Amino acid sequence: MQELLELSTSVSVYDTLSCSVFALHAYLITAFGDIPAISMLMHMKGHNALHPCQMCGIQGICILDLRNKTLYVPLSHHNHPMPTDVIEYHPERLPLQEHNGFMVQAEAVESAHMEKQQEELAKASGIKGVPLLSTLGSLRFPQSFPYDFMHLVWENLILNLVLFWSGHFKGMDKGQPYVLDPHIWQVVGSTSTEASKMIPLSFGASIPDPVKDGSYFMSLTWSVWSLFITPTVLQGCFPEESYYKHFCSLVRILNLCLQFQISDKEINEIELGIHQWVVDYKQCIPPFHFQKFEG
Repeated sequence: MQELLELSTSVSVYDTLSCSVFALHAYLITAFGDIPAISMLMHMKGHNALHPCQMCGIQGICILDLRNKTLYVPLSHHNHPMPTDVIEYHPERLPLQEHNGFMVQAEAVESAHMEKQQEELAKASGIKGVPLLSTLGSLRFPQSFPYDFMHLVWENLILNLVLFWSGHFKGMDKGQPYVLDPHIWQVVGSTSTEASKMIPLSFGASIPDPVKDGSYFMSLTWSVWSLFITPTVLQGCFPEESYYKHFCSLVRILNLCLQFQISDKEINEIELGIHQWVVDYKQCIPPFHFQKFEG
């Protein structure tokens, strides 16, 4: 922090071309990391908190099992029997966080006199106090802390879709129409490995069988498989065509995001495409009927 502050106020640097000393200013304008790391930098409670999102004020709800304290954040709370402040969130109108509001909440937690009051305020906002990095005037909370594409997409979203398709998503997939027949899933795996041999190495490393050796997959292998192989090998595999089309729309969005240059028109297309994909996702995944567990 001391070095960053010194750089922002200026340090003397010798320019060998002009043989003179000048005042160099350098500013930290963004920070990257996975979600737990960014939560630490922003001094937030993290992705398991009541307010888990670093970008918006969306609120989690609990599973109705007294033994399970995990919170999750569905857009719709209609099927949840417990009362909540919000019935439904719309992906195009999420309660986004702004810098001034973030700092007001952070300072409120910091200035609370009692530890219990601090914890209550932190739980209500997801912010544990004033982050040290806020000392730098060049950073904006949360805009300067974007989500990490690698973990968000390749290590999370794609992996969860695979768990859906293979029927291994937390024991909630039995009889669901998006689950592939085990024989078809085996063929998808073996065909994927053979198909990767036809892709030039410049596009990424060859991939193992995602069915037999999925544990060896890394973000690079998930990306190669998702972008170059699955749009072909998954065609005609789902019991309902809508699931295949839904995945292909995601691949199109990801390809737009990974371009070296993105026009204003494409930015709008990406934003609208993500909103629509999330809405369609809600239609693709049947609502979970909550059941209160005893114990």
